[in-house]
Amino acid sequence: MLQNTTIAKINQELEEERSFLEIILNINPNYIYVKDGDDKLAIVNDSLAKLCHKSPDEIIGVKENIFNKDFLLLEEEYHLNQTVINSNGELRTVEWQFFPIYFKGNHNHTLGLGTDTTQRKRDEEMLVKSENLRVLGEMAAGIAHEIRNPLTSIKGFIQLLDQSVSDSNEKFYLSIISNEIDRINEVVGELLFIAKPQASIQTWQNVNMTKVIQDVKMLLEPTAMLIQASIEIQAVDNQLKTSAIEEKQVKQVLINIFKNSLEAVSKGGRIRIKSEKIQENRIRIRVIDNGGGIKRSVLEKLGEPFY
Repeated sequence: MLQNTTIAKINQELEEERSFLEIILNINPNYIYVKDGDDKLAIVNDSLAKLCHKSPDEIIGVKENIFNKDFLLLEEEYHLNQTVINSNGELRTVEWQFFPIYFKGNHNHTLGLGTDTTQRKRDEEMLVKSENLRVLGEMAAGIAHEIRNPLTSIKGFIQLLDQSVSDSNEKFYLSIISNEIDRINEVVGELLFIAKPQASIQTWQNVNMTKVIQDVKMLLEPTAMLIQASIEIQAVDNQLKTSAIEEKQVKQVLINIFKNSLEAVSKGGRIRIKSEKIQENRIRIRVIDNGGGIKRSVLEKLGEPFY
């Protein structure tokens, strides 16, 4: 009875030690597995099982090459034991290290240790992009100064032409040209802002959004005519006014969206602008085209500068 009690106590201590080692193994965020001499997985931690969206019991006993193909879903394999894994539609970059395990003088098992480097690679890419933007900012400052000089001359000649013509239509077109030159100057100012940020000056004036939309349509109609596309304004209210925006900035936004639509539609395409008041202090403007749409792989990159 004493012997049995001692053996039971030793077995209990061993079981507790095993449970403790399993806890340490499973709380480790790295991906860990052990394969035996037959290349079958003998131990798999929870992190690796979750990466594969399986339970450890489903993976243990599977050969390593089958595990990589059917469970790990390798997308690409790089040098230095780096792999790209498709985990439930999300690509993860993993760096692997392999260590031989010697037990009782024999090398029968190998430890595989995987470190997820996805976030590190994203951070490195962000650093590269930040550096590129810094260089672009310095270039923008030099280009902006060069552009402003000829613009000043063009603006002056437009003003001289305006004084010499009497036709109302011609005066109207000259005013549009003058306004667009002013807008180019503002864009140039924004390029300078990239290199040398300064406080922006907000002007709270009442803005007629219907007129802004009509101005944008007029500006881009010649481009639309080149591809035989039509631009149609569908306004519920012809007097949509607000003072909560900068007119020139929202005009630039609409121009950018219109240009995207014009690039998306094919010959004979159709672009519609719908504007309406949806609440007391909210206006909704929709630019709708019959182009092919944006691929899902591209959508996540839309916020990147110059993409």
